[in-house]
Amino acid sequence: MKIYFIRHGETPAVKEGLAQGQSNDIELNTLTSVGVEQLEKTATELVEILKEKGVSAENVKLYHCDDKRCTQSAYIVYKALFEAGLLLNENEQVLDVSGRNYGEIEGLNESKIRDMSNLLKPMRKEFKLLWSYLLSEFGFSNPAGIEKKSGYDKKVEEKVLYQLFDDYEPDQTIIIVGNSDVFNVLQKNKSIRKYLYFGNEYMEGKKVKFPKIKIKPGEMVDFELEPLPEGYETVAEMMMHPGESIDYAFYMGVR
Repeated sequence: MKIYFIRHGETPAVKEGLAQGQSNDIELNTLTSVGVEQLEKTATELVEILKEKGVSAENVKLYHCDDKRCTQSAYIVYKALFEAGLLLNENEQVLDVSGRNYGEIEGLNESKIRDMSNLLKPMRKEFKLLWSYLLSEFGFSNPAGIEKKSGYDKKVEEKVLYQLFDDYEPDQTIIIVGNSDVFNVLQKNKSIRKYLYFGNEYMEGKKVKFPKIKIKPGEMVDFELEPLPEGYETVAEMMMHPGESIDYAFYMGVR
């Protein structure tokens, strides 16, 4: 199953280097003119690729995250595919997932936050103890309202990754228009990573430290997804009947 992941186009938040997850700020969350051009260019490239491969509209599905920047980007892709006869109306689906909730960090300068984090690294143990003490002292679990990364990762796995495995069809082409948070979760999956880094030349058992791929606004990355092991139709079924021969890291997110 071939998958094309397209990151949403440039937004004012991206342009200004601001943290952007589940922000509802319409001004920061709407595509800029550059963002629109990025998606139009990528959509045109995608149409050319699918036509060259002889892909049929019946076998193409378009998924997109539900935040404004992804919905706006997905419409540009949808329009290009539909006008080219490469997508049926009923084959568009909204994913019940958006960017990670960064709480009070939303809209702040991302590079400054990263610099502050790097400054604290040498004394991370002391900072962790102090932070834990302060949280317990004031009765807060997360005063800034930042969504736990592990919780967000699990949500993306359940709502995106597991659905891809459950709906697996060998001849199907899936297009996902999403944000970098979703892509970062997907690329941790072993089944996906092997194609991102090696394509079909991946050697089973080869131990490699995979660097994180950064996907730019409007950029498209393609990879393939392998089917679940024989005898299993859904991820839930496979998880209920564990077997020693199954490499779960290959199908689940790698934490």
